[in-house]
Amino acid sequence: MVFVALFGMIVSVQGALVTVQGTVYDTDGVTPAPDGVSVTITDLDTGDSVSTTTLYNLGFYSAVFGWPGTPSDISAGDQLRIVADDGAGKTNTTTVTATEDSIQVFDLTLEAGDETSPTITGVSPENGTTDVSVGTAISVTFSEAMNEASAEAAFSVDSVAGTFGWAGNTMTFTPDANLAYDTTYTATVSTAAEDLAGNNLADDYTWEFTTEQEPEPTPTPTPTPTPTPKKGGGSYTPLDSDVDGYSDIDEILAGTDENDPCDPDSKCAACLATKPAATPTAKPTATPKPTSTWTPAPTPVTTPTPTEEPTPTEEPGFEAIFAIAGLLAIAYLVLRRKK
Repeated sequence: MVFVALFGMIVSVQGALVTVQGTVYDTDGVTPAPDGVSVTITDLDTGDSVSTTTLYNLGFYSAVFGWPGTPSDISAGDQLRIVADDGAGKTNTTTVTATEDSIQVFDLTLEAGDETSPTITGVSPENGTTDVSVGTAISVTFSEAMNEASAEAAFSVDSVAGTFGWAGNTMTFTPDANLAYDTTYTATVSTAAEDLAGNNLADDYTWEFTTEQEPEPTPTPTPTPTPTPKKGGGSYTPLDSDVDGYSDIDEILAGTDENDPCDPDSKCAACLATKPAATPTAKPTATPKPTSTWTPAPTPVTTPTPTEEPTPTEEPGFEAIFAIAGLLAIAYLVLRRKK
C-alpha cells in the first residue's frame, strides 16, 4: 500500500512561485531515504515538470515552479503527480491538487518494487509430445502479466512464421501454414521476455515436440459407368460399349476390356463382325458316271385257252388254278432266258 504522509499545507505569498516539498522515507516509513532519490513533480494539466533529488541525508526534497529557469507557475486546481524513485526498484507515486501561491508539503514512503523474475508455468504442446497435429497452435503461459511485445519478440519455433494472440497471461502462436509431417520442432522463449516491472525471464525456456506421420493417400475409386436409360421408361439397359453381350460393368469387374468386342469372347457376333469374311472356295462338279438302263423285255401276250363251261356237277375253281399256274411257269421261263 502506498504510504503518503501529508503533514500540512503552508500558504505564503511569494509572487507567482509555487513550491512543492517534503520528505521521502525508506520502506520502513521511519528512516529518511538516502541522498540521490529522484523526485519528479509533473503538472498533469500543462505537462510541465520539475525534477529534483533528496538532500542532506534527510530525505528532503523541494521543487519550485515559476522560478527562473523553471516552468511557469502552477494554477490553482491543477493536478500534480509526484514520483519518487531510488533507481533500485523502490518507488512511490501520488497525485495532489495544486493551490495558487502556496508551499505544498508532501511526504512519501518508498515501496519495494517487483523484483521477481517471471516464470513459464505451462506450454502446449508439452515437451516431448509426439503425433502432434500439423495444424496445431503453440501456447505459453506465464506466471504473471507480461510486457507482451517483449514476450513475442523472445519467442521462436525454428523458422516458422505466424501470428500472436493473448488471453490473460497466456500467449498463443499460430503458424501461418501447417507444420511439416513427422518433424521435431524446438520452441524457445528467451530471457528477453519481461514482466510489467521490467524483470526478465531468468533463463531461456526450451522444449520440443514431434508432428504426426503423413497419412496414407486415399485410393481413387474406379468410376462406375453411367447406364444408358431406355426410352420411355424408368428402367435401363447396362452400357455395353463393344456390343459383345457383356455389360461394361461386368467386364470391368471381370478385368476384361469393355471396348474390345473380342474380349472375353472371340466367337461372339460382335467380334466376328470385325474380322474379314472368308471367300468360299468353289467345289469341283463331279462328272456323273454312265449308268446302264435296264429295259425289261416285253411280256408275251398269251391267248387264254378257251375253257369249257363248267358243269354244274364239277368242283368250281380248278380251271382257274391251272391257268394261273401256267402263267407263272411262262413268266419263270422268260426270266431264266434273260439271265
